[in-house]
Amino acid sequence: MCPEKVNSRKKKKNTASDADKRVRDLLAEHTRSLFALADAVAGTDARRSRHLPLQKSMGMPSEIIEAVSGLRKIPTAHRKLFEQGGVTLNALQAYLGAGVQARLQSLRHLASHSMLEVKDVEFFILDEEARRTGRASVLSAQAGKRIQSGFDSKAKATRDGVTLSATSLYGLMLEFEKLPVEKRPRLREPIIQSAATAKKYFDAAFKNAAKPMEDWLILGRRDQLAQHLTGAAYALELLSEGRFGSKLPSVGPYNFFRSLPIGSWHSIPTWTALHSIRCLAGAAPANGTRRTYGVRPISRPTAIDLSVGIGGQALGIASAGFIIKAVFDSDPKAISIVHKNSTNWNAAALDIVTQRAQVISAIELSLTTKDGEKSGLDVLTGSFRERQRFTRSTGHQPSEMFDAASVIVERFRPKAFFFETSKKVLSDSHPMNRIIGTYNALGYNVQIFEPKLSDFGIPQDRDDESDPGTSYLVGIVRDLAPALQLPVIRRPKLKAIADIIDYAAFPYRTRKPGLLSVEKKQKTISSSQRKYDAWAFERLHAKVEFGETMPSPLRKFVTLPDFADGVNSYVTHNKMAGEVPKANQDEAIEEADAPVEDVPIKRGRGRPKKLIPNRELKVPLHIERRWSKRGFDITARAGNIPEVGDGLPDLLPLTPQILKALRGIPSYWNMDIESYELHEQIEHLCEAAPPVVALAIARSIQAALTGDVVDLDAQNALEINPAWIRPGPRVESAADPGALVAELWKKGFRSLSLPPKLPGPPTIYGADDDDDDDWRNQLDASAKIWTQGEEEDLDEDAA
Repeated sequence: MCPEKVNSRKKKKNTASDADKRVRDLLAEHTRSLFALADAVAGTDARRSRHLPLQKSMGMPSEIIEAVSGLRKIPTAHRKLFEQGGVTLNALQAYLGAGVQARLQSLRHLASHSMLEVKDVEFFILDEEARRTGRASVLSAQAGKRIQSGFDSKAKATRDGVTLSATSLYGLMLEFEKLPVEKRPRLREPIIQSAATAKKYFDAAFKNAAKPMEDWLILGRRDQLAQHLTGAAYALELLSEGRFGSKLPSVGPYNFFRSLPIGSWHSIPTWTALHSIRCLAGAAPANGTRRTYGVRPISRPTAIDLSVGIGGQALGIASAGFIIKAVFDSDPKAISIVHKNSTNWNAAALDIVTQRAQVISAIELSLTTKDGEKSGLDVLTGSFRERQRFTRSTGHQPSEMFDAASVIVERFRPKAFFFETSKKVLSDSHPMNRIIGTYNALGYNVQIFEPKLSDFGIPQDRDDESDPGTSYLVGIVRDLAPALQLPVIRRPKLKAIADIIDYAAFPYRTRKPGLLSVEKKQKTISSSQRKYDAWAFERLHAKVEFGETMPSPLRKFVTLPDFADGVNSYVTHNKMAGEVPKANQDEAIEEADAPVEDVPIKRGRGRPKKLIPNRELKVPLHIERRWSKRGFDITARAGNIPEVGDGLPDLLPLTPQILKALRGIPSYWNMDIESYELHEQIEHLCEAAPPVVALAIARSIQAALTGDVVDLDAQNALEINPAWIRPGPRVESAADPGALVAELWKKGFRSLSLPPKLPGPPTIYGADDDDDDDWRNQLDASAKIWTQGEEEDLDEDAA
């Protein structure tokens, strides 16, 4: 062999040996460093615990302090053996946790082989346990581990089965919800089969865990998991048995709302099978985490309206969840309308400017509880606008009403306030600077909010410089000012005027002719009805003239002029009793666009004749033309829209129904009071504040008060809800509202003697479903169970 190759092999062997020796030396040095570090940490002082904060502050890691603190327990002779051989920190810790025999075997192994690893110490520990307990105990322990492993594998399989089957079922349910109603039956059988599979795994995992569904809310007060399992078990039962139709199962107050006391319907939550299965699958909501407003809070803030009008602004505040403690207005007829629609608002015909002391006394009385304690006020509101009336009533200027409101704010210190007025009033810098300074001095942060009403679904344009516009003065205490975010509509709810007034302006047009042939339709529908339908279609959509399609102004425009500007303009002149005004007086009246002073007639011989003041509607020409371009004749006033067979005008007259639709006031808001003239209805509706804007501002203030997040683009966020204004006792007045709601749910669920058909919530106009009579009969039968009261009777009826 070549000498060079032999020398090369010897050199490599020597190099490997040197490297191994170097590693052992470094390990031994590492072990000595560990013991030196243990000495430094422990010290010689018995009160070494006092040194630990100092050691940590000097940069020594807590993990090192805890790891080496036990090395001082090793005797000096054993310590030298460890330092010579070199042992890792993990092996030293395993050594310290071993028994006496395992330690001795570890030391022998270290002396013989000059090394000790963690696995060696663990082997000696197991050997020591085997000697101490015997062979039978070792086998028993091994069998226990084998059994535990088997249970773990079965539990994992069951857990995976529950999750996967619930996820599959949830996906089918989402697809079911997205499909049109006529296509949903094709997914019915897959949902039933998937629910049966999920129910098998659910019963295996949570056998006897689910409780009766009637205790769903009671369980939620004690154990959220038990409530979730109960809802999931009920959902799987309904789905696997196919007890659902075109809608997925859900149970809420609309199933037994006739069995509930008045004023409690809004507090009952709704259970849905989709939500329960989603929670079981652990999936995120299909539409993200955006908030919905289907369930209202039980504890609600309070509000008072100083100038309520016919209740438009108060209606929006109540829909936001506020308790209306009292409302005031100087017009007795407006107060009568409010009282007729909501008897629990404590409406009083008081003027906050001239009757301020009575208003303050009424507010104090409304904020006093039954126990004689004073409750706080959260929001103060009002509508401070100049009023245009047929009668010569001395209305107050908005600045006077702002000053009167500042006195009430100083007296009761509400957390927030907002007052509606026109942008012309707020643009007058001299009085508004003084008013805003007054509120700032009281400790409020004041902002001016000018909403674009068309974004809220109200057909009025804020950018029109010729209109006075609608503005709000919003104030909140300075501590909560950073949390207040004025309403922002990111998804404008723009609608054509035709879509807004469709049902109000054309209530008699044919909407559902049915599945009849064209010939049968012609025979069924009268000629007058066809003429009315054609007239309505031309106003809502378009008409054809000389072969050209002319779009309807109601379809073309999405905004209207301001209702409070010139719509109710009157002029005054005098006339002799039994005489007609002179021609020159008529010409002067026609030229006037605003009310004029009474003009004295020149006296002649004899006794002067009696002067009778005469006020007539006189809308300025430019305002009348702006409305006529949009399809309205504002000088024509009518109590109702023309019916079938009546004369059909080219331009729509102003009616209370149309004005309510344009202002966003619900059609069920009753304005039928005694001696209420048509012109008074028109005046009040033109002055009414849009409820939806008040609702949006109230939600923003409520979010600032509670720290919640407001999302006005969420579903039902801007819905005017009549359930909040229903008179009668309320849940929030109970000692424990949550317990009362849970008990109402239990009794209401028991009142369903048969498995619920689970229909959708009823509308105030009546349902159009074919099974509506059966559903109502079922509710009438369930209401009888409610009246029996005793649980024994309920159990007998359920049996």
